[in-house]
Amino acid sequence: MESALTFIPVLGAIICFAFAFMLFRQYLDRKAPHQIAWGFAMVLFGVGFVGEVLGFIWGWNQFSAKVYYLFGGVLAVGYLSLGTIYLLKPNTAKWISSASVLTILVLWIPIFGLKLFNSGIETAIVIIFLYLATIAGVMFISTSRSILAALITVTVLATIGLAQHNIDIDILTKTQSWRDVMTIPLRSGAFALSAAGTLIVVIGAAYSVITGWRDEKRRPYAYTTLIIAIGVLIAAFGGTLHGIFDIGKQLGLSITTTIGIGVMFAGFLQATKK
Repeated sequence: MESALTFIPVLGAIICFAFAFMLFRQYLDRKAPHQIAWGFAMVLFGVGFVGEVLGFIWGWNQFSAKVYYLFGGVLAVGYLSLGTIYLLKPNTAKWISSASVLTILVLWIPIFGLKLFNSGIETAIVIIFLYLATIAGVMFISTSRSILAALITVTVLATIGLAQHNIDIDILTKTQSWRDVMTIPLRSGAFALSAAGTLIVVIGAAYSVITGWRDEKRRPYAYTTLIIAIGVLIAAFGGTLHGIFDIGKQLGLSITTTIGIGVMFAGFLQATKK
């Protein structure tokens, strides 16, 4: 059983790094910014899988748990959404991004915000400020730069927060529940990037398909974004069930993420043949 569990993230890591390699190689030929964003996101997913493999083989420790949670759980989907933003027209990207971030802010309040206001109001105020600053930047400055700035800010804060946080490995090993061992601010960061990133990818893909399917030049991009959106939804489904409802445990997370990444890669390979 343990060897079977280990095989799943190993497969996920192989797919991610192969996907990233192909995207970076494409970038050298075409210089399209979305290829860099998607490639970087695949590297993040891949490193997250490596952390999971280490956790399965030698047992979870502070290093493997933090690598898995930071790269795979918090950051990857957010950077993936940046690629979708680069593919959209500026005005479309602005409205999709601002609406997505605002929606997640509204959802964040009952899920995490009320608890934070009771236990750490300063942290809650900082998080709300980041949400509002991102929305303002998207609307009035630059969508891609504002989203990138938000991603970098959360990356720094999450890295510092995880470095300072001592994960209870005994509880993690026993329950396989990240909810039980992560602080609310860290879970908030994972929720913000994963949920907002998923919305941006899905809505952007829907828009690309509707507006670009009849255009032969844009159709491969529309097809790729659609498949990537489906893959993100599959991966996000497992993360949402676990992060909010504590359903699925580690096995569910590993399976859904690997399947989601596999779907993204299959869609990309199909699109490159055309």
